[in-house]
Amino acid sequence: MKNNKLKVLLPLSLSIVAVLGVCASIVNKSYNTVKSESVPYVLEIANLTDSATSGQATVKTSKGNDVKINFDGLTGGEGILVNNGSTIEIDLSTPVSSIKSVEFCDCGAYVDIDIETGFEYDGSITYYNLKEITDYMNAASISRDIDDNPNYMKLSFENTSSFSAIKITYSCAPHSNPYAYDTTGDYLCKINSDGDSYTLVDYIGTDTVLTLPSTVNGLPVTEIYDGFLYNNKIVTSVTIPSNYKSIGYNSFYACNFLSTLNLSEGLESIGQNVCEYCYGLESISIPDSVTMISSAAFMCCTNLKTVTINATSKLTYLYSAAFRKTGISTFFVPKTVKVMTADLIYCSNLTEIVVDPENTIVKSIDGILYDYDVETLLRYPEGKVGDTYIMPNTVTEVNNYAMDNCPVKHLTLSSSLEVFGDYQDFNYLESIDWNNAPLTELNSYTLCGNQIEDLYIPEGIKYIGFRVFSDSSSVSIHLPSTIEGIGETAFYNCDDLTNLYFNGTVAEFGEVTISDTAFTGCTSLTCVTCTDGNFTL
Repeated sequence: MKNNKLKVLLPLSLSIVAVLGVCASIVNKSYNTVKSESVPYVLEIANLTDSATSGQATVKTSKGNDVKINFDGLTGGEGILVNNGSTIEIDLSTPVSSIKSVEFCDCGAYVDIDIETGFEYDGSITYYNLKEITDYMNAASISRDIDDNPNYMKLSFENTSSFSAIKITYSCAPHSNPYAYDTTGDYLCKINSDGDSYTLVDYIGTDTVLTLPSTVNGLPVTEIYDGFLYNNKIVTSVTIPSNYKSIGYNSFYACNFLSTLNLSEGLESIGQNVCEYCYGLESISIPDSVTMISSAAFMCCTNLKTVTINATSKLTYLYSAAFRKTGISTFFVPKTVKVMTADLIYCSNLTEIVVDPENTIVKSIDGILYDYDVETLLRYPEGKVGDTYIMPNTVTEVNNYAMDNCPVKHLTLSSSLEVFGDYQDFNYLESIDWNNAPLTELNSYTLCGNQIEDLYIPEGIKYIGFRVFSDSSSVSIHLPSTIEGIGETAFYNCDDLTNLYFNGTVAEFGEVTISDTAFTGCTSLTCVTCTDGNFTL
């Protein structure tokens, strides 16, 4: 049994979202000549749990193998909080040849940690933002003393601490990879199950401008595998040939220097998070052949200002947050779209949403997105010019988030409105005309942040829910006689609220179910003025 002892003091904080990507910096060129060499992986564990103190999870690497994680003895809460006796056990499943590095990120306090492995440890321990570490260079021990499972790694903690993430870079044992790899230049590829085509798995070169290979061993390359250029900090331009049919999950995730992505006609599917956090992208042209853009595909590409989708597009599926938090000012929905989620285009610069008039599921009126029958308001653009919105009287429902952060100052509701969805942040709203809408409930964050100085809640409203008026600037609010319940933090942090009126008697207000936290932060409010006197809060 090999025992390598090394001490380093590290802190910790967990929760489990495991994101796995290729670590190109440690790939050796020898992979070009051997089909089944050791392939490097990066396992990142962050945000393990919000509340549970023990549990387990299974995550899949960018190369397709599962990693199982068990944790015990943690403290619930945001991030990962460890205690004396806390353990994190990691089963990397695929036989491991060696660990290249273990990195602890955003260490908040010291932790005494023992690391036991079933494989060689020939790398290093690194740490980021560890406070006052000078005198604590010998607080971790590493040993190879787990003989019954060569893929196993156990972290044992001996004091209380926290951190944001732990990253493990490792290599699979030769001839034990889940796939046999072929090569073409600096690319690793695997043959597909049909035996007639290849998938591009990895790039191990240093060129900044890439034109991906069309063929390998005379067979076409048709797919880009998950995590292909994950977190690459070198490549600036990628051209994808016309024989590629799909781009996998996270393929260009956080490629911050990628400024040009040329997609060719023939591409059919753009996977989840493909270009998320690609800050260098300023424009993208979607080929007509693409039928699906998956969730968060271009999310947080903050400099992406132009998305070209043609009227001749075959695009059918547009999923959640696909272009959320980009810099686009206009978005076009072609006639072929059959499935879409309205939150795909939450963008602060968005001024209009244009829909092909032949589309049968959604409709645009004055740049605002509705369902085809104009019964549901799907999205009011955050950057739309103008401060007044008169909702069509056919609208019966406002979707959750539909008017979140919209610039409207003067709002007239539909006379048919029955459901006013949650999470509408009205930071600019100065007046509202309820228009006799048959509303009975305001559930969560419905009018939070509003600037209406004297706000009247209409008769018929029975319930005011979680943070409906939180952070609003209202000085006076008038409650209807129909009110039956006021939920948690409904008026949270309304520190300008001085007058709260109830259109009923003190006795009647006494029958209203009111959460203990309903008026938290209302520092200027002491009572409710009723028709026959004051009700003391």
